[in-house]
Amino acid sequence: MKNRTGFISLLTLLFVAALAYLPLINQIGYTHDDWYLMASARAEGSGVFHTIYSVDRPLRAYILGLAYELFGQNVLLYNLSAWFFRILSAVVFLWLLRMLWPGRSTWTWLTAILYLIYPGFLSQLNGIDYQSQILSLALAMLSVALTVAMYFQKNTVYKVMGGSLSILLGLLYLGLVEYEAGFELMRLTILFILVGRVTQNFRDRMIATIKLDPLFYYSAWIWNLACVHLSGGAPGNRCRCPVRAVNALSPADHVWLVCTGHSGPV
Repeated sequence: MKNRTGFISLLTLLFVAALAYLPLINQIGYTHDDWYLMASARAEGSGVFHTIYSVDRPLRAYILGLAYELFGQNVLLYNLSAWFFRILSAVVFLWLLRMLWPGRSTWTWLTAILYLIYPGFLSQLNGIDYQSQILSLALAMLSVALTVAMYFQKNTVYKVMGGSLSILLGLLYLGLVEYEAGFELMRLTILFILVGRVTQNFRDRMIATIKLDPLFYYSAWIWNLACVHLSGGAPGNRCRCPVRAVNALSPADHVWLVCTGHSGPV
C-alpha cells in the first residue's frame, strides 16, 4: 500500500508538471542572454563558455558547454532538460518530506505539488541561460535529502558514502549558483528538528545539529586550515579568526568555536 501511494504520487507530479509547463513549450524561443550565448557558441564553439564565465561562476561553463554539445541551437531541448530537472527536484523534495513526516502522505504530496508549480520563479522557461540555476536547484535539494537519509541510515558504509555524496553535491550546487546558499539554512533547520525529537536541550541540539551537517562541518574545518596558513602556520600561532590553531583542536571543536563566535584565546 505504501509503495502504491508513492507510485501514484510520482505519476501525479509528472502529470501536473506536464500540464503546467509543456503545452506551449515548443513555441518558446531565445530570450534575454540566450541570444549572445548561442551566437557566441555558434561562432566559436562550446569552449567559448569558459571565456564568458571565466570570472563569474566558472562551473556554469561546463554545464552549458555539455548542453550545447548535446542540444546545439535547439531551444526546445534546453527547455525540456530544464523541465526534467524541475521534476527531479520536486520528486526529491517529496522524498525529503516523507522521510521527515512519513505518516502524512496527502500533506507531503500537496506540498510537493506547490513546490513544483510555484509561480514565483519566472525563468523556468528560460532553459538556456537558466539551465545551471535549475540544475543547481535539483542538486541542492538532493544534497539536503541525502543528509536526512543518512541521519536515518544505520549502516556505517552507506552513511559515509551518502554523506560524501551529499557534500559533493553541496559544493557543486553552490559552485553553480552561490545565491542558493539558503539551502544550507534549510539543511541546518531540518537537522535541528530531527535532533529535537531526541533531546530538548537547546545547546545540545545546536552542537548535535552542526556535527550532523557534513557540508558545514568540513567547511569549518577547512576554514581553520586557511586561518593557520594565513597566520604563518607556526604551531603556536593563533589565528585572528574565531578559532585557534588547527593542530590544537578536533574538527568538532573547530565547528563549535566558529558557531559560538569565539574570537579570543581558548
